[in-house]
Amino acid sequence: EAAPDLEVSTDPTEPTEPTAPADEVEQVQQADEPASADEAAPTTPSLALVLTQAGPHENFLVTHVSEVRGGITMPPAAPASEGTALLDQDIKTLRLSPDKVGAAYADILQNGETSEFADDFDLTDDVLLEKLGAAWAVAAQAEADAAGQKVQHSVQVSEAASAPVTLSTGEGGALVSVVINDDLISSSSDPQSKVKPTPSVTALSGITDSRDRIVQHWTHQMLFFVPSADSGELIRVLGATSAMIGAGS
Repeated sequence: EAAPDLEVSTDPTEPTEPTAPADEVEQVQQADEPASADEAAPTTPSLALVLTQAGPHENFLVTHVSEVRGGITMPPAAPASEGTALLDQDIKTLRLSPDKVGAAYADILQNGETSEFADDFDLTDDVLLEKLGAAWAVAAQAEADAAGQKVQHSVQVSEAASAPVTLSTGEGGALVSVVINDDLISSSSDPQSKVKPTPSVTALSGITDSRDRIVQHWTHQMLFFVPSADSGELIRVLGATSAMIGAGS
């Protein structure tokens, strides 16, 4: 028999709204540092781990870690008699083939809801779409313009080189785990509005002085439910874990 639907609960002891840190007023513009998905999303008690094994005698390695969104219902698991299967990356029976999901969502982060792939995804309450990618650039640029600082903010989002992991479910769709790179770029050609590194940028890069350009390298480990092509359903974000993994100029 198929496993019952699993509903993920939020932790009632944790706040559901992100708290923005207080920024000190500086004569130079800081490289704005958005809240990570861990900070911005409601805290949940569940993590989705993807473990892979290179061979039958090799140790399993954790390759993807995604914090599962609270309040969602996970798709049912495959029947125990059949087990979950590892699916091909170009399978045609899904709304998008797994090898296109990461690039499609990266395009949404890059271009917002104007992306050509926006109609394939359920973007309701999507924290990444609200805080990172194009949304970060728009918010950071508005803040810089309001302060009269000649700093330009932009993003460059792409799917990581690692191949997605695709697992069958009990309702014809698939769980697809991908990694997306998100570069947040702050630059200036005005000596009076150079970009000041945040403490996190300094810790990761060693940069302590203001620069003409600072790039924050973020990564998003994403878990999607991709429904079957004939279901009429949209692709859902089941979980995400974001972190700044590096910085440079």
